[in-house]
Amino acid sequence: MICLLNLSDKNVKTNEEFSKVLKKRIRIFYWLIALGAITLSVALCNEFFWRIGENSWLDGLYTGLGTGIIIIAVKKIMNYKKVLKDEGLLKKERLKTQDERNQIIAGKAMQSATFTVLLLSYAVLLIAGFFSRTIFYCFWWVVTIYCLAYLIFNKYYNRKI
Repeated sequence: MICLLNLSDKNVKTNEEFSKVLKKRIRIFYWLIALGAITLSVALCNEFFWRIGENSWLDGLYTGLGTGIIIIAVKKIMNYKKVLKDEGLLKKERLKTQDERNQIIAGKAMQSATFTVLLLSYAVLLIAGFFSRTIFYCFWWVVTIYCLAYLIFNKYYNRKI
């Protein structure tokens, strides 16, 4: 996720420009709070009112997931607001996010994690084909959409960069 939030940091040269980047990140985290609240609300409504299915463990999982997203987003918003108030912290954070070594590490980690998820998804697709057509098609679409997204973004960034 750090890679996704650092896409607009590359050309930032001043603290004022970086403060705009942080404000944009704060807006993204507000959307994540909304997503967490929706997840939490659906889980609680299902647990107490709707009772769709008999998967009470799933309600607990969704409750924890929604709560976790909200807590992490609030923590990040508080951290970014603290950085925005202090020029010294703002400069330190800007230099940290623009450090080439950190950017390369984040890019390599994202690349390795993505490749691992693709390989595991493909393995599950192959194994699930013997047991469950639903799971097979779910992972078929995950792998297919990933490959298409890769091709589309590859073309996009080849033109942009």
